[in-house]
Amino acid sequence: MRTAFFVSSILLILTCTAGSSQPDHLLDVNSFEKKLKNTPDRILLDVRTEAEYSKGHFPNVILIDIRKSTFKGEVSKLNKSTPVFVYCASGIRSEKAVEIMKALGFQEIYELEGGFHEWVAAGKPFVED
Repeated sequence: MRTAFFVSSILLILTCTAGSSQPDHLLDVNSFEKKLKNTPDRILLDVRTEAEYSKGHFPNVILIDIRKSTFKGEVSKLNKSTPVFVYCASGIRSEKAVEIMKALGFQEIYELEGGFHEWVAAGKPFVED
């Protein structure tokens, strides 16, 4: 009887927390677009390579390649109290960038879920060099 109660309790806890696994800073394409449009004072950060950037990017974006050894130093120069919107190609590098930026004291960070690939796949506008 106790075992059944224990198992039921664990399952209830797991069920209640299962839907909350997505971080609150991670936004799908439409939410990212809406939040970006409604935040006039912001920083838009692309953490991809220059080659990726040249094939397509957001307008008025700051490019700081997370793979470069200077990433932390360059990001540290940005205003930590201004909301930052960050993206990469698929979401892996931007996730790492968010971790670094949080450790550096950035207060408000939004990450594009699925990265620039998802943005393009959704038919959203971008610019090419």
